[in-house]
Amino acid sequence: MKKFAKAMLSVTFGFALIMPFASVAQTPIAKSGTYSAWFGWHSFGTLTDLGKGVMQWHGEFAGALRNDSGSGFMDGASVVCPGATLIVDGHAYYRGSCILTDKEGDRATLVWQCDAKAGDRCDGPMEWVGGTGKYTGIKGNNTFNGGFIGPGPQGYSLFKGEWRLP
Repeated sequence: MKKFAKAMLSVTFGFALIMPFASVAQTPIAKSGTYSAWFGWHSFGTLTDLGKGVMQWHGEFAGALRNDSGSGFMDGASVVCPGATLIVDGHAYYRGSCILTDKEGDRATLVWQCDAKAGDRCDGPMEWVGGTGKYTGIKGNNTFNGGFIGPGPQGYSLFKGEWRLP
C-alpha cells in the first residue's frame, strides 16, 4: 500500500508540474463575420515641438476591447496600439497599428489612420493585416472613431467591421 501511495503522489506531482506547460485548446471561431466594439484606452508618449506650428507625437494607446454583443469576436482582448501623430497648424495626422491579444494568447493586427483637427474625435479606416494562432491569415476592412475624453490621456475608440480567415 505504501508503494501505491508513493507512486500516486509521484504521478500527481508530475502532472502538477506539466499542466502549466500544456497547450491551451483554441476556441474555434467562424471563418468570417462582422463585429462592433468599444476600445477604452490610456495613452502615453512623447510630444516634440518641431517649430513653426509643427509638432510630432509618438507613443502608445493601451487598454481593452469589449465586443458590443458582450461576447464573441475579440471580446475582452488586450489591445496595444503604437502610433505616431504629426500636427501641422492645428491639424492632426494619426497613423499606427493595433495588436489585439485574446484571452487564449492568440493575436491579430490592424493598421489604422485618420486625420482631424487636433483635439477632435477622428474617423478612419482600419485593416486586419495578420495574426497568430486561430487568427493566422486574418484579413478584413473596418472603421473606427477615436478620441480623448476631455484633455486626455484617456479615451476610447469605436470599432466596426468584418474579418475573414483563410
